[in-house]
Amino acid sequence: MRVGADHRTDRAIEEPSHGDFFAGGLGMEVHENDGRFLAESGHFGFGGEEGIFQRRLGKRAALGIEDGDFPLVRFQHDRALAGSARRIVDGSQQPGFGGHVVDDFRLIPGMISQRDHRRSGAQQGDADARSDAATSGGVLAIYYDEVDGMAFLQFGNEIDHGLASGFAEDISEKEDAERLCGAFCCVQKGKGHDAGDCFSAMPFRLSNPILLITAAICLGWSSSCDRKKPPSPAVVAPKLAPLGSAPDWSRLDPFQGTITREEFQRRLDSVYALPGASITTLFVEEDRVKIRRQSTLPMLEAAGMLELQFGNASSPGQRFWRKRAELPPLTDASRPLQGVRIALDPGHIGGSWATIEERNFIPETGPPVQEGGLSLTTARILRTMLESMGAEVVMVRDKLEPVTPLRPGNLLPQAREELQTMGIDPDHPPDNTPVYTVRWQSEKLFYRNAEIRARAERVNQSLHPDLVLCLHFNAAGSWGPPGAPLYSEENHLHLLVNGAYNLEELLLDDQRLEMLLRLLGGVHEEEIALAEKVATALAAATGLPPFTYHAGALPVPGNPYVWSRNLLANRLYACPVVFCEPYIMNNREVCARLQEGDYDGERLIGGRMVRSIFREYAQGVAEGLRAYFSERK
Repeated sequence: MRVGADHRTDRAIEEPSHGDFFAGGLGMEVHENDGRFLAESGHFGFGGEEGIFQRRLGKRAALGIEDGDFPLVRFQHDRALAGSARRIVDGSQQPGFGGHVVDDFRLIPGMISQRDHRRSGAQQGDADARSDAATSGGVLAIYYDEVDGMAFLQFGNEIDHGLASGFAEDISEKEDAERLCGAFCCVQKGKGHDAGDCFSAMPFRLSNPILLITAAICLGWSSSCDRKKPPSPAVVAPKLAPLGSAPDWSRLDPFQGTITREEFQRRLDSVYALPGASITTLFVEEDRVKIRRQSTLPMLEAAGMLELQFGNASSPGQRFWRKRAELPPLTDASRPLQGVRIALDPGHIGGSWATIEERNFIPETGPPVQEGGLSLTTARILRTMLESMGAEVVMVRDKLEPVTPLRPGNLLPQAREELQTMGIDPDHPPDNTPVYTVRWQSEKLFYRNAEIRARAERVNQSLHPDLVLCLHFNAAGSWGPPGAPLYSEENHLHLLVNGAYNLEELLLDDQRLEMLLRLLGGVHEEEIALAEKVATALAAATGLPPFTYHAGALPVPGNPYVWSRNLLANRLYACPVVFCEPYIMNNREVCARLQEGDYDGERLIGGRMVRSIFREYAQGVAEGLRAYFSERK
């Protein structure tokens, strides 16, 4: 169930509400659902000090709805909130709340009506686009949706209509409550009634908020209504990323009592989660955080929760990588990387695989520009530079072949499953849409998932580096067909560290655990410090301006070139990862420099004398590492 007022995104065509329920101002949408709750944020306010909730103003913008055991929803530390928690926030936002709900408001697990795809609601036919029917009185609307099998309790835009300051004294007869329960029950699956018919039959006007709570209780009243019971937790599969494995939550045990509440919240808000992204999976309390282990179980299901206690104990040393402060003292200033183990990960594959992985730009003349080969050339040059500074360098990939033994043909069953989750019949894809074919999906699973997971296994199980440098080249817009390339005027630079998980990503059980392991392990501190030094040196070497994200990433304060973003590689590699993205390959000058290959000295390209682009790239990265590791004691 989600309750909202005028939640605005895109227009919906709805049936008008019926009867006197909330004076005609309560609209309902009923979709198939499986009885779980997902709370989604918006702007929320009350006109009075008391109402359905009693609120007490605090210094922080925070909203907590509690059932006495754990908070259903809690926003902390002025987290910026968009009109929908599922939306990526673009730019700064004002906190949507100024109060902290402190009284109990109990939501019953499984409070879901299950009539199929019937909607009633007062439609406001104006120019404002909406995803849900507006309420005629601007009061509340109740919606039932199927979104990954979860019910969304959604607070829409600001409610400021001066709700009643207390419960009305004239609602003492249980008959009204029983009628209300009966109305809710009649829209249950299989009853054969429209929601409007059920509520228009009620002989009273719901003018007091107590009946809203009664309505909630009725929706969970399994003895009164025929509703589908949630499946047993023992048979419900976890929700995983493509080719992901069921998470082992015991990996968090060593972190019990090793982080304070304030530090956990700071890392979550500033690095790892986009605003509103964690509200359905992480519930921060004073002495612990309650973690949802399986998002396919009801949110209030105790068996699906894990508690991590806050504290000041030392962090566990169960990691293979070392912080700069843990390295042996520097004895030779000319070899500042002495004792540092660095893994170089040339992005993509290249060679005969370049077309499949869509990193194959074909100019009018000259050789094709394939990122997998370009990044490998850069890595080999960088390896020599780093070794001369004393580093021990290992290669995650050292040839134009995949690391994974899997091939697209091995992933056809998984590709079919991916299409089915998108609502596509694998045997009858839409016309002229290769992306919806089993072949295309199997190829994507091969180079975007299986390949990166194989590299992660190599990094984590055998290479054990102190850091990984992921070397990539960037691109902009469409490349155009072979023989008719499309060039871009853009050319810029940015570096990535892990972070900025969105709501959908944190609903994936394996990704949620992987994020927590990085947060609790303090990887970000070393990662960000490394990235800032490399970014500064690489910007000086290339002269490129910074790239700016407008969605899906968080800026790292203090350096316009560094952003946090959740990628498979920088999430799975269990050590600091610096992800480099300089140059636009389909920029005409960059393309010409890439086609020249590696060379000594300088050459005239694009009307100016320039050095090899590969050496320029490698030198910038090497100087950044020199600057960082020279500062160790």
